[in-house]
Amino acid sequence: MAEQLVGQHFGGYEILEELGRGGMAIVYKARQLSMNRLVAVKVLPRQFVHDQTFRARFEREVSIVATLQHRAIVPVHDYGETDELPYIVMRYMDAGSIDDLLAHGPLPPTRVEGIVSQVADGLDYANAKGVLHRDLKPSNILLDEAGDAYLTDFGIAHLTGGSAITTEGVVGTPAYMSPEQAQGLKLDGRSDVYGLAVVTFEMLTGRRPYESDTPYGIAVMHVTAPVPSARDFNPSLSEAIDRVLQRGLAKNRAERFQSAAEFAAALSRAIHASAHEIADSTAKTRPVDLSEAHKRLEEADQIYVSAPVLPGGAVPVQQPGFPRDQQPTPPSSARVRSVPGRGLPLRRIRRVTPPPGADRAGPARPWWLSVLLGGIIGCLIFSVLIAIAATLFNNGEPLPTPTASVTPTAGAGGAEVTVIAPFGPLHPAAVAMTATARAAPTTDPMQALSKQGGQIVFYAERDSDAELYLFDLETGLEVPLTDNESEDIYPAVSPDGRQVAFMSDRDGDYDIYVLDLACAEDGPAACDAATRQVTGNDFEDRAPTWTPDGSALVFSSDTGENGRNNLFRVSVEGGAPEQLTSGEQSDGEPSVAPSGRFIVYQSWVDENPETGSIQRLDLETGAITTLYDGEGNDWSPAYSPDGGSIAFHRRGEGGAGLWVMSASGADARLVYDGSGYDWGSAWSPDGKLLAFTSDQTGTQEIYLIPAGGGAPRKITTGGGEYPAWVP
Repeated sequence: MAEQLVGQHFGGYEILEELGRGGMAIVYKARQLSMNRLVAVKVLPRQFVHDQTFRARFEREVSIVATLQHRAIVPVHDYGETDELPYIVMRYMDAGSIDDLLAHGPLPPTRVEGIVSQVADGLDYANAKGVLHRDLKPSNILLDEAGDAYLTDFGIAHLTGGSAITTEGVVGTPAYMSPEQAQGLKLDGRSDVYGLAVVTFEMLTGRRPYESDTPYGIAVMHVTAPVPSARDFNPSLSEAIDRVLQRGLAKNRAERFQSAAEFAAALSRAIHASAHEIADSTAKTRPVDLSEAHKRLEEADQIYVSAPVLPGGAVPVQQPGFPRDQQPTPPSSARVRSVPGRGLPLRRIRRVTPPPGADRAGPARPWWLSVLLGGIIGCLIFSVLIAIAATLFNNGEPLPTPTASVTPTAGAGGAEVTVIAPFGPLHPAAVAMTATARAAPTTDPMQALSKQGGQIVFYAERDSDAELYLFDLETGLEVPLTDNESEDIYPAVSPDGRQVAFMSDRDGDYDIYVLDLACAEDGPAACDAATRQVTGNDFEDRAPTWTPDGSALVFSSDTGENGRNNLFRVSVEGGAPEQLTSGEQSDGEPSVAPSGRFIVYQSWVDENPETGSIQRLDLETGAITTLYDGEGNDWSPAYSPDGGSIAFHRRGEGGAGLWVMSASGADARLVYDGSGYDWGSAWSPDGKLLAFTSDQTGTQEIYLIPAGGGAPRKITTGGGEYPAWVP
């Protein structure tokens, strides 16, 4: 009967047209006869009327929405039953849904900002009332004539504090499911935050982050696949916006924004902070072309040996490190000094030139050999997967087949599927097998990064004082950025990849300076001439880092001249620094979270390295929290690009090792602890690699290692310290 309602009187309503079909209901545009106003009538189809689960869900939606009186939630006017068909009467939203907007392509960031802000308010309000939406998607966000956004369709909402309708399996729309929802785990408000992040990704790019041939395949991707970059689909988006989306889509809910409002605020900051970056809509920063600068250096016999680059740009595996008791001694000309505030051994080393006729690229592999090796490896992987699939059982039974009972939903963006019956929580073994199959053709992360290109700024002591250098992973080219009689150390690259901040003793004590990275193409003399001083005082200003919007620098300084450093923030244009911390401890080496709200830093008591701990400053509240204190020396924290993890260093086999923990300070794990002193780590822009410094070969060199652990690779051979990635 439901299909024949158009043109009929249904209760006190005249049904005018069908607006859409959801997972368990049909929505009509209707006229309320008693008040002569347009309304939306949601009707349970006759085939579901006698299904107690569907009917209970329908009735529960009424009771839930009746308790949610919020500006951003579509209000319910009436509820009743006609000819055994239950119905809900809601406010009619004459501007359609987000789906209708997406039919015309991605939305402008400022438009998305307004929508997300309003929806986030409604979500947090519902979550505070103990209601999880669980099915956030474009078709469930409606718009009024003023363009304001409203949440609707609480049909599969979950009551966190009360009874819930339970059915076997997982409910929701796979394209927008959080990883924990797809796995059938216990949910909280962060699952709705994930759904909002997926919708935001789609509004900004015009496509969903994960797409597959089946709903089951999409659900698995939410659990196992890396979070894609929104900039790959809409290059006009800023990296700041991409970082917000990456964090919103974090697999681990502890690494996401903890509320929808927090996500919306971060997105708003990123959108407005990026305005100056997209003035010409040129999207990604162009890597600095080192070829001409390198040619000039080659002619002047000033080339420094770097790791040779294999065909395709891959960095070769380093030679095994020396045993700890057989470490080579530093060159006789080496001297050891301490950088103020760190006490880390930094050795001056000789410049090394490549032998005559040295081939940086190495011999090319015959094409037929590559094809043969690829075929053999592919066959082996396929055979292993077939064997796993044939033998893997669940308590003696084959793994459950994903035969979801689904209902198609017509939408402007194409067919959707709302799962309302056994999809089944994703079986861990099936997820693992699917993830393995997906990962099989993926190349080594270091090799993949080299092929895509990437650049690192670092400093090294070679011929004279410490200078800054720029290294290109794709070509293996390396050129100096500065060349003077001062110590230029501790570089930090701006979020837009265009500037480098560093500390230098050019005026007799350490201050903060900034140079434009484009100067690399014209040589160190041009960079030195273009360098500008940001701080200028009689104190030692150390280890700068950028705020996410690129407008300011955070650094440490001993303004009290009592041996204790405090954190300060200063505009990149200069001016009076703002003090951020004070107290009896010494604070240094800050790292600002991508959200801009938190700063993590190292803290000692009376400069005693054995008392070092990782602290976090909340810029909104001023609260300081100890994130990690391993009862030893813990230092050099660095936020990952998505803000979900923090790399840091602590005592290890060779004096110091590389560790990673969650942004909350939990789940600390050792990534690498070699025979040398490992320090000064930095994340790659995609969060897959960590660069760090180690003296395991007798000199300070820079290494790359997968963020999940593995064998490191050395990328410098002429010395290198404190790497900073160019975004």
